[in-house]
Amino acid sequence: MPDIITMPDALYRVVLAKFNPSYLNASSGPGNFNPVASINGPSAVFWQPELTFAISDKDTFLLYRRFVMKLRGGKVLARLYDPTMTADVFGTQPRGSGGSGPVVNVAVNGEAGDETITLKTLVASQATAFMAGDMLGIGENLYVVEDDVASDSGGEATVSSQPPLRFGVAVDDPVNTVKPTGLFRLISGGQDLSMDLNQVGQAFTLVFQEVPDFT
Repeated sequence: MPDIITMPDALYRVVLAKFNPSYLNASSGPGNFNPVASINGPSAVFWQPELTFAISDKDTFLLYRRFVMKLRGGKVLARLYDPTMTADVFGTQPRGSGGSGPVVNVAVNGEAGDETITLKTLVASQATAFMAGDMLGIGENLYVVEDDVASDSGGEATVSSQPPLRFGVAVDDPVNTVKPTGLFRLISGGQDLSMDLNQVGQAFTLVFQEVPDFT
């Protein structure tokens, strides 16, 4: 696993984010009976955040430049969360009742590729334990809840999520529901590390591609 750094919280305060799911297609090459490559996908979903930083002061710029330089052109991974799905935006995170704290737990063993996961230690008997769009963090991977789901009297719920589980999970594994993060590689931006300090509101855009943890 490459080195990993975490984007400073201070940079989230000046960022405009598009936290997009990106569908990667599987394709086959042209052959004798098919001169045009055929598309068999989409075969996988990866997060592809686009973060635009509106920087208006030199201290924030220096913090931004330090973060980008530590990424070393994509050789080092960044641990990021989706700032569009935080309590700062919605007033609560998750938007459903979730658990009594920021971490809940797996209730039933799951396998890599599963598109549902059963969770426990939720607030019991809630009509909305999670809302569609709430985010979950399992290990170093980031998932989104597909549909609203209720919790039962025992504080459990089976949640539909995407992308499919990157690796198997076991009973009692922790699941983060507040600012859950994934791992990402810088794929665009970051080449402009100079700033006219007399210019207010200069913008810098970074594009990242998820690097899933399959272990």
